[in-house]
Amino acid sequence: MALELSSVDVHYVVMDMQSLVGAKVEKAFQSDANKRDVLLQLYCADTKKRNLRILLPGILCTPLEKPDYPQLPPGFAMFLRKRLGGTRITSVEQAGFDRIIRIGFRAKRESEFSDMTLIIELIPPGNIILIDDKGSIINLLEQQQFKDRNLRSHQPYIAPPAAYDLRAESVEGIARHLFASTRSSIVTTLALHCGLGGAYAEEVCARAGIPKHRNDLTHDEVLHVAGVVKDILAQPLLAVTDTDGRQYPFPLVSRPTTPCETTTSFLDALCASVTDESTAAKATTAQVRQREKSTPQAKLKSMILAQQENVDRLTASATAEQRKAELLYNNYAEIQAMLALAHDARKDRRDIAQALAQSKGFVAYNDSTGELTVEFTDGTNDDGAVVARSADDATSEDS
Repeated sequence: MALELSSVDVHYVVMDMQSLVGAKVEKAFQSDANKRDVLLQLYCADTKKRNLRILLPGILCTPLEKPDYPQLPPGFAMFLRKRLGGTRITSVEQAGFDRIIRIGFRAKRESEFSDMTLIIELIPPGNIILIDDKGSIINLLEQQQFKDRNLRSHQPYIAPPAAYDLRAESVEGIARHLFASTRSSIVTTLALHCGLGGAYAEEVCARAGIPKHRNDLTHDEVLHVAGVVKDILAQPLLAVTDTDGRQYPFPLVSRPTTPCETTTSFLDALCASVTDESTAAKATTAQVRQREKSTPQAKLKSMILAQQENVDRLTASATAEQRKAELLYNNYAEIQAMLALAHDARKDRRDIAQALAQSKGFVAYNDSTGELTVEFTDGTNDDGAVVARSADDATSEDS
């Protein structure tokens, strides 16, 4: 699924986030790989630590475990630590019926309270903006310029054009709004003109018992649909998942859903979407790499690299063998003397290793195999010793 919340989702996310009011900000983290992945680590009196993760452009969740972030945070997370560290959350609100969340913070600075608001815009492209109590931008994740507004530090914060606010309307007001729409079908009108999004527009139609492609509703039918819209925004929170793995804040009529096994919290349940999306992204990357490896050019390149590695390995082996041969040749007299001593010791049934102990280059003698291990260096190679093994009547080399 696409990681993007609808206005209805945000409505219930904010409802779920009321449990964070009073929480204290401990730290802020930010991903190195994705600067639009920001996490606030909070301390709540009842549940102790809570993690609020923001993944732009369109999702929030509260993972039980903090994902891996760099210990030395990037610039924006460092700024949030300095500004919000030690502050407490005083409020969480949805801006109208937009996909915008406003989190109020209060800090105590030198016996004076300072109020700030963190604005999380989940409307693509998304942004995270900290403003002061006068509405001026203190800092923001990304500077952005749009047709109707600019987002820059030390400038007044200008919100995007407000969406139609279903929550502030009466049933009759919503009905008038539906009648005024020129959309081709009731489901399209609900999804786009009322801002419900596709899934919740279909849910309204299913609960109202109205075929979703109709565009000829009577006045009474429109009033009934408007009433269902208001009901959709007043459901008790119970996180559920559909067969596609998409999370919803309440059970649906329009599609099969089951309660989440591990939590009733919508914020907690949304973490599964993040995990699924990350896994899917990794799988997609692996598939792309596999396809790249299967092209003729990639196969030829792989063969050339393998051949070059083999040449390098053989060259290194030949160089080592040549060096050992030179060392054996340069120390031939010492080796011959040790072989003679070993031969005499065997004839006299003396301990061969003891007989060779004082010989130059002697390392060890193996009675069971008859191998004599010697070690010589040329004094110029960093590798140090080369070891030659020899039986009484044959000589072999090993590194």
